[in-house]
Amino acid sequence: MDKETENYLKNIISEVNKKRPEEIKFKDLRKRKKKGERVKCGQVEGGDLRTRSNEEGIEITGIKTDFVRYDQIYKSRKFKVKENLEEWKSFDFFEYTHKLYISKYHENWFLNRGGNSLEINKIQDILYDMFGFSSNLIMKDYIHFFFDNYIDEYKKKYGFYFSQMKYNSILKKFVASYDYRDRYLKYTEEKNIKKREQDTFTPRGVLQSYKLGETTLLCNYGIVLSLNWLLVDQDMDKRDAVKLVLNACKKLHRKSMLIIVKKATELYSPYPLWLPFKQPDIIISKIEKSLPLNVIFKNEENDKFSFLRKNK
Repeated sequence: MDKETENYLKNIISEVNKKRPEEIKFKDLRKRKKKGERVKCGQVEGGDLRTRSNEEGIEITGIKTDFVRYDQIYKSRKFKVKENLEEWKSFDFFEYTHKLYISKYHENWFLNRGGNSLEINKIQDILYDMFGFSSNLIMKDYIHFFFDNYIDEYKKKYGFYFSQMKYNSILKKFVASYDYRDRYLKYTEEKNIKKREQDTFTPRGVLQSYKLGETTLLCNYGIVLSLNWLLVDQDMDKRDAVKLVLNACKKLHRKSMLIIVKKATELYSPYPLWLPFKQPDIIISKIEKSLPLNVIFKNEENDKFSFLRKNK
């Protein structure tokens, strides 16, 4: 059993049984079992002695002793796609594509999540090279582009594989037809609708966007959230943080995408007055004076910004 599966099971079992994960112990019965051998599970904490014949699985101790077959473990594991697109990683894209596939063809696939997650990372790297920046929105839209235009042909001839999405001819057609600026503005409007009902940003989402690059961070969260996060979470010097954000804004301005930063900055307003940086208009005015910001700072508490406090 791999470490990821082991940790996954420990967390679930410990939560259900009100134990700490480190109290749960597994014994792999596959390695010691010989064909036809009867395997004993020891008696722990009043548990009954149980035997299994010709089955492979794990013995669980730390709770009432039980035996679980490997086929039950892997069938039961389900990966839930995160609600916030900015938090998505390769596993999220894999599962999202899986659901699209089932919806389109009404049949399952048997692609390996681990290996194909590496393929997804490679596709994202190629898109980064072609666009000059990275965005989960671009990757999501590229998946839909492939499904709308190419998957039928490839599935009929060869079956579907993520490696097909790396073909240069397909990628070039996508890039030529894709207007990220307009697409992101529409996406922002969709987020605006959600914002009225629930928070649309999380510390995890901010970190994931930063890992994809400063321009991605600015496009997703605007100047106020991004710069204050750099100051508080990354402990960056104010001068360095302002310079980083300003350079990222200039880069986006050259692509006619500064309007995206403006929209993202306004999206999360009003902001609390206790934030260390409260002058986003200064940064915008250094690049484009005819692009005013409609942002408000209020002296009120809002828990969704609590992760930006210096003394957390």
